[in-house]
Amino acid sequence: MAAPNPVWTPVGAREARIFALDSGTQMIEPGSASATPYEGIQVSGLKELQLNDPEPQQIFHMGDDGIFSVDALPPTEAITGSVMTGKIAADLEAALTGNKVVTIGEMKGIGIGTNNKGSEIQVGMYFYRQAQDTQPGSLTFGARRWEFIVFPSVLLIPLEPGMGGTDFQKAYTLRPQITSKHLWGITYTVATDGFTRAQGSKWVTQYKPRLVAWKGNNVLTQFNLPTDYPAVSTDKMNIFVFDASAGTVSDDTSGATLTTTTVDPSTTPDVDDIVICVFEHA
Repeated sequence: MAAPNPVWTPVGAREARIFALDSGTQMIEPGSASATPYEGIQVSGLKELQLNDPEPQQIFHMGDDGIFSVDALPPTEAITGSVMTGKIAADLEAALTGNKVVTIGEMKGIGIGTNNKGSEIQVGMYFYRQAQDTQPGSLTFGARRWEFIVFPSVLLIPLEPGMGGTDFQKAYTLRPQITSKHLWGITYTVATDGFTRAQGSKWVTQYKPRLVAWKGNNVLTQFNLPTDYPAVSTDKMNIFVFDASAGTVSDDTSGATLTTTTVDPSTTPDVDDIVICVFEHA
């Protein structure tokens, strides 16, 4: 196994997930301490992700009846987008809006057009889709690859559909926030990333990507990957630990003890520490 080539051609929209974020630290918030992984909430029935990426401003300097210089400035808008699905998911809408799923008798419902509109909750989010290695001259040209698009913080705003006799579509407005760190908490740096702020990042993987998290309690020492999704190998696992008391994140990949089904961080995670694993599975 090896890292994939950095030239790929993707297609489709296989899966998307959102993750609760702590409003203070903006780290993934798994909830209660457990060895069982927090996998976020799947955006079920994913059809497509559309992104609107504005161009930088073009500045024309003029004089003497003509243009004598062309320059550029950053765009005046950020990347925005939309997500289309084929299902209504009340649990997803609750996590995004703060509206609650209500039970009356044996009915379940959730509000629409509420006073929470415009106060949606920031969540982490990732998407992935299939791709192929298309690097010229590659010995693995045409091999299956996967594109992984990660947004550390987004507003995903549900839009209410109407009714009709055609293929059902449920739309969400996507507003990626500008952040200073990856979804797994590592800060962007010029030395590593070439920038210090971003709305997201894109990756290519050899196998399907997945991200899970756990919360520590100063007792748990071993954390389980999802039963249905063991890692392909420990080489395909990356471990990050958020130290809640210090407010810092470290890469524990080389220090942790790893199997394809478990993660043992190098030190026992304290109360409210967060362990995150980004890995690849078959």
